[in-house]
Amino acid sequence: MDFKLFEDKELTKPIETPIDLGKLKAGEEKEYTYYVLNASIHPYEELDFDVDHKEVEVIQAPIDLAEKSSGKVVLKWKPSVDIRRGLKTSLKIEGFQVIG
Repeated sequence: MDFKLFEDKELTKPIETPIDLGKLKAGEEKEYTYYVLNASIHPYEELDFDVDHKEVEVIQAPIDLAEKSSGKVVLKWKPSVDIRRGLKTSLKIEGFQVIG
């Protein structure tokens, strides 16, 4: 996979999938900031970020990423019901790889 997620801007703390967003009470809202690294030797354009949980939305993400560069990704979660065990979700990243 060409994309890797990190907790920090320095890209020293990788995040395993699924991403653990922890617990929130219904109606509360929390934002999570991560950094995505394009580990490919090619740039990507028209990136699309998709979370597999309907109550989590991507509110900021890069549209393009040059080769070996990173960008900030911000997720927002506002649960409609209390969750006892915490929420684990996945982030899918797709785009067009520019070769040539």
